[in-house]
Amino acid sequence: MQGVLRVLVSALTLCAVQAVSSACIIFSDPIHVGSNFRLRVTDRGRPVPSLPVALFHGRTVKRRAVTDRDGIARFVNVPEEKFLAGPDHPARSWSLVTIEVHSNRNSQATIPVRWPDVPPAVTKSLTGVIGESRLGELSQPGLALELLDGRSGRVLHATQTNENGAFQFPAVGRGLYFLHIGDAEDGGDGYIPVDVRPETDVPALRLALSWTDCGLFFANLAECPRGDLRLARLSGTVTDASDGVIAEAAIVLVDEAGKEVQGTRSDSMGRFGPLELAAGRYELRIVRAGFTLLETPVTIDPQGDQGPLDVRLGLMGACSTAKLR
Repeated sequence: MQGVLRVLVSALTLCAVQAVSSACIIFSDPIHVGSNFRLRVTDRGRPVPSLPVALFHGRTVKRRAVTDRDGIARFVNVPEEKFLAGPDHPARSWSLVTIEVHSNRNSQATIPVRWPDVPPAVTKSLTGVIGESRLGELSQPGLALELLDGRSGRVLHATQTNENGAFQFPAVGRGLYFLHIGDAEDGGDGYIPVDVRPETDVPALRLALSWTDCGLFFANLAECPRGDLRLARLSGTVTDASDGVIAEAAIVLVDEAGKEVQGTRSDSMGRFGPLELAAGRYELRIVRAGFTLLETPVTIDPQGDQGPLDVRLGLMGACSTAKLR
C-alpha cells in the first residue's frame, strides 16, 4: 500500500469486483453541495464530539474544523472545488468521502461520516498476536506498532511484535484507538481501529491481516466462532458469502503439538479431500487471499460423522465458518 492516493486510484476497479469495504466504495460517487455545508460524524450511531475534521485536496489540507457536542463540523464559504472530507487523523482513509462544491448551490447540506467506517476489533485489553492471512502464516514477528488515540491521532505508545507475533501495550482506558503497523507491506499505511471494552468476553486480539490495492483488511479471530467438528475423514467445499466457489484455498491440518500433518488446496469447484488422517484432535486452518482465515478444532474419529464440510470464508473483517453438510 502507498496510502490514500493509491486507494483513490484503485478503488473503482477493485471494489466493483471485490465489494470488500465501504472505505473504497465511497470514492465512486461525489456528493454535490453548496459553499456552506456540515459534516456530521458518528461512531456506531453516536455523535463524535471534539474530532478535528478537514477538507483535503490531494494530501494538502484546505480547511479545518472541529465537531461540536452533536458531532457536527461547519464549513462556510468553501470555494468551488472537489475535496476529500473526513477526520484530520492519520487513519482518515477509513472514513473519507468525496465532496464537489458548486458556488451556484445554496444548500445547507449535512453530510454523514462514520468514524471509522468499518467495525473496530473489540477487546478487553491491548494485547494480542498478529498473523498474515495472505501467506497463511499465523504469526508476524518484528512488526513495528504504534498505538494512536482515536480522536486526536496522537501516538500514545510504540512497540513491536515478538518472535511469535505477539504484542502488549500498557494498560489503557476504554475507548477507540488505532493500531498503526509501521512497516507494513510497501512501507504501509496500516491502521486498525480497536474498541477497548472492559466488559467484553474477548480478552485479547488475534488479528488476521490482508493487504490489497484497495487497502488493509483485518479480522479479530478471537471474535469468530470455533465449533468442534467430529469427522471420520476430512473433505468439503469452500465458498464465499454469496455461495461462489473459492479455488486455490489452502487447507492445512495441524496436530496438538502444532505440527502440520497434512495439507491440500481446493480445486476449481472449491472442493477438497477426502484426507485420510489418524484418529485424534487437530486444528483445521483454511486461508485464501482477501478472506478471513478459518481456524476451528476437528476431531477425527472412525465412528464419527461421515458428512463433508461446508466451509464459508468471510471477506476480511467477517468471520469464516465450517459446518457439516
